[in-house]
Amino acid sequence: MRNYKLLIVGGTGYLGRHLRKILGNDCGIFFTGTKSIEAENYIYIDFKNPSSFETLKGVFFEKILILSASISGIGHSSLASKDIDVNTFAYATFLEFIKINSICEKIIYISSMTVYGSRNCLPVLESASLSPVHSYGLSKRIAEQFTEFVCNTSPIKGLVVRLPGLYGGDRESGFIYNAIKTCLCNRPLVIDINGLKYWEAIEVNDASIAICELMNTHSWDASCDVYNISYGEQFDIFKTARLIKYTTNSTSDIVVKGLNSYEDFFLDNRKLKSVINFNKSFIGSLNKYINKFKS
Repeated sequence: MRNYKLLIVGGTGYLGRHLRKILGNDCGIFFTGTKSIEAENYIYIDFKNPSSFETLKGVFFEKILILSASISGIGHSSLASKDIDVNTFAYATFLEFIKINSICEKIIYISSMTVYGSRNCLPVLESASLSPVHSYGLSKRIAEQFTEFVCNTSPIKGLVVRLPGLYGGDRESGFIYNAIKTCLCNRPLVIDINGLKYWEAIEVNDASIAICELMNTHSWDASCDVYNISYGEQFDIFKTARLIKYTTNSTSDIVVKGLNSYEDFFLDNRKLKSVINFNKSFIGSLNKYINKFKS
């Protein structure tokens, strides 16, 4: 059996690309995607195509990092969402395969803050109520349970990581990216809060560094453990808009649209900081990101 360090499932996606840059060109690190491409240490894996899993037979990884997910159900509550199928049933098939074939020792499942209910006490602890309001959050919560179940019924150890929305890096979309571009052009900055529950709250490289450090320093004593990764700071979308306007020296008007349904929501990170030295801040990282556009 061939032994390797890490398999990043979904390594061609937004978070996966930035994690791979931080991890470097270690020959023991492999990554997957859903397209047939020629690349070093690349493996084609598609949750919707179980036959693609066969490539992993005869291979053992110390850790498998699960990033791959469908994200079409944010803002929607339909149980017919693609997220429900891909992120739960298809993912369960993959989990069963790696368990039966003893493919790995440890699993790190990247989940989302959308698994939490929106009315938890702030900051939201890992032990808070889980009551998703969108199909995507529901699919991630079910996937967490599948991960926990596999770890409780096999020798595999698990780690569930809950992330807020990401911005930065090579992404050219999202509220923060578009707000900066808008302010630099001095156009009106429109904030549509109609139905808004969750938004971008951590820079992608900060999140990537925290994930790497956490999975390398975590004790792995429990069969499956849960961590929030966040700045642990309360900083809402309106303050963010004002900060972007101020930092870009913009004359943009800030216009708020939609019903007044916005609620403060941010994650507690004390458990994370008990394991790694995570001293990044929301304002510091946002200012650094904004300055890239000004240079």
